[in-house]
Amino acid sequence: MKYLSSFRTRMVLCALILWAFAAYLPAQNKDSSASSSSTSYFITDPPPPVVLPPVGNASYLVTRLGASAGLVQDAALSPLRYLGAGGVVGVEFRAYQGITYLSIGTDVVGNLLSPTIGNDLSASQILSIQLLATTALGFRIVNEEENAFRVYVGGLLQSLTHLKTQTAFGNSAVATDGYTSLGGMARVEKDFSLFGKAFRASSQLNVPIFGIATRPSYSTPTRYPASGASNLLITLFADTQFVSFASLPYIGFRNSLEYMFPSGNFIALNYDWDFYSYNYFNKVQSARQGVSVSLHYKF
Repeated sequence: MKYLSSFRTRMVLCALILWAFAAYLPAQNKDSSASSSSTSYFITDPPPPVVLPPVGNASYLVTRLGASAGLVQDAALSPLRYLGAGGVVGVEFRAYQGITYLSIGTDVVGNLLSPTIGNDLSASQILSIQLLATTALGFRIVNEEENAFRVYVGGLLQSLTHLKTQTAFGNSAVATDGYTSLGGMARVEKDFSLFGKAFRASSQLNVPIFGIATRPSYSTPTRYPASGASNLLITLFADTQFVSFASLPYIGFRNSLEYMFPSGNFIALNYDWDFYSYNYFNKVQSARQGVSVSLHYKF
């Protein structure tokens, strides 16, 4: 009996030990799950990057206002180079449709230029006014959605009219040149987030390749007033010729940093640079750069 009693006691003790061990296991799992949940509460995944809405279908009206600086050398007015500052205003329609990019815009640039040398001897200045109209149609050839990176390549239709008046002589010293040409464009866009805000950086290169250009002979001292102004239309056509990038090189470059408002509209800081050279009748060269702020109204 004594042996049975001790055996029974041992069995009870073993049962208690097994019960305690079995009860400890789920408690340990529960603690570990609680610990993991507590860890996930304090160490969370980083928030997703702020990206701009898809550009597959969007249209914007863009208005631009800023300052510019110009450098002009026109042998029809003076052998000197003229440098000065002014302003620029512009308006543009911009649209994204599927894989296409369309831009139709016009910029008006006005600069008051002074001689880079000899200004103390001659106070004459040149008023330079440029009217630049551009239509660009590009097709997306690179689209990295993960990196929000896009590349567009397409065609360009561009027209430039440049009026220069030497203020010392009034309207007796006026030189104009202009061209209309077809060319190519390339545009790169990159969306990114900074301080939790959505931005878009873009660069666009415009290169006209061939077209027509005119530099009226009646505006140059060497032939004035031989052609006169009696038949301006005939004279204008007579002074028009076909040109290519070799005879009228032109390069236009625009960089933009755009910030998107919660409404979907943008404000952008732009930097523009362009240059052209034309040697018909008298040599003319023009370089311009400008900084502007633009507003993009989505509609």
